[in-house]
Amino acid sequence: MFDVKGRSAHAGVEPERGRSAIDELAHKVVKLHDLNDYERGLSVNVGLIDGGISSNTVAPDAEAQVDVRVKNMEQAKEITAKITEIAEEEEVQGTETSLSGKIGRPPMEKVAGTDKLIEEIKAAGEELGMSIREVSTGGGSDAAYTSTEGVPTVDGMGPLGEFSHSETDEYIDLKTFPKRTALLASTIERLSKLG
Repeated sequence: MFDVKGRSAHAGVEPERGRSAIDELAHKVVKLHDLNDYERGLSVNVGLIDGGISSNTVAPDAEAQVDVRVKNMEQAKEITAKITEIAEEEEVQGTETSLSGKIGRPPMEKVAGTDKLIEEIKAAGEELGMSIREVSTGGGSDAAYTSTEGVPTVDGMGPLGEFSHSETDEYIDLKTFPKRTALLASTIERLSKLG
């Protein structure tokens, strides 16, 4: 989280005495969003902002909550350094920014055995008349924890849907439940025979 402190002042009577925390935060938000590199699997999103005390007061404080998604821990170190640099830069003289937070969920990286697991899932899908393909997204998953421990892991074998987190369009296709359940059962059966 970015927490910016400025100095309040009356916006009409003596605005020059103020130091707008919102103005400073706005500069930082643009820089944060400039870090996005979707082709490399890097996503930086300022999803919540709060600040100020009234419309006629130069804002003495502002804060932003930032969500970061990375492909691997090396990328996590790189982006952490860049975000720290943005926090330390001062665009509006007289403001101060503190940065808090940490990586709350590790990136889900492939480990030894993951490709073999995917092959088994694809084979199970073929037996059921399903074409299974491997994809990677920036979604967060508890599966990342097992992957971090070196366990071959996949995510996303459940029912199909689309438009995650949209206000009105997100859905799950209920007709996909039986086939996706069969895919999971068939995969477990295939894995149990590998010994």
